[in-house]
Amino acid sequence: MRSPKEILKGILETDGVKAVMISGRDGLIISSVGTIDADIETIGAIASSGLGSSEALGSEAGVGELDQLISQYKSGIAIIQLVTSEAVLLMLATKDANLGMLRLAINRAKKPLMDILSF
Repeated sequence: MRSPKEILKGILETDGVKAVMISGRDGLIISSVGTIDADIETIGAIASSGLGSSEALGSEAGVGELDQLISQYKSGIAIIQLVTSEAVLLMLATKDANLGMLRLAINRAKKPLMDILSF
């Protein structure tokens, strides 16, 4: 069985991906690969804390449970993917990265990560 870091390295090979990390819902980093000009621990905590509002929006709007959150900024893209009830994947990519390819890379990695992180 591959380790979480090996799976994340596979995602990192996608064009435009700068960093990928898995954190717990508490924001603590479980594993990360790649480099960004920010503190990984801080980014993980912010990503995790931002999920509550999006989950509440989905519930109140009647569109179901949150699966994936995509934020496009002037200088890049952030994708947050719920992996398990306690683990979250965060991908940071360049603004010119192909959104479809980013989502495909995450979707391919989701099941192997679920198998490893479910306990």
